[in-house]
Amino acid sequence: MAIRTESYIRANGRLPAIVYRKSTLPDYNDSTMKLFIKTYTFKGNSIDEALAAIAKKKLYSKYFDSQKTDKKTITDAKEGKGSNCVDWGQVYYRIAKSLGYDVQFVHVKCRVSGTGHIRLRLRHKKNTSGKWINCDPAAVADTTSGNVRSIWCEDGNVIAYDPSWIFTDLYSS
Repeated sequence: MAIRTESYIRANGRLPAIVYRKSTLPDYNDSTMKLFIKTYTFKGNSIDEALAAIAKKKLYSKYFDSQKTDKKTITDAKEGKGSNCVDWGQVYYRIAKSLGYDVQFVHVKCRVSGTGHIRLRLRHKKNTSGKWINCDPAAVADTTSGNVRSIWCEDGNVIAYDPSWIFTDLYSS
């Protein structure tokens, strides 16, 4: 990443606005991914298959900020207890990374409620044809329809991509 950043600076005379990590092969050694595989006997290789594990179960709970580790979010879900958009986002951020996706958190302000909401933007060479797609684990967790493409606050205003505060406990599982 440092080499790409330095090249950009030399070519453009300024720092890039954002630098993305290059995707690697799937990493099933991530602790969150291991727990998810064990808890849900997950055998898929796409984010839609991973989201299907929590669809139809009403596993959303409204509270502010991150209050759970990834382990607690996954074990609570197995027991039928919900989590909020930040905690679900952090779990699925790590799952998507493990599956080889480029991932961004998207912090939006919902137009109707005026509250903040976290969802993900994903890109994968094969599964999304290299295009960015929106993904909302909290909306999927709250659905009973099983729709893994359910999105909340689609018309909301984007506050930030990858807000720094969300990374403070991302890897504290």
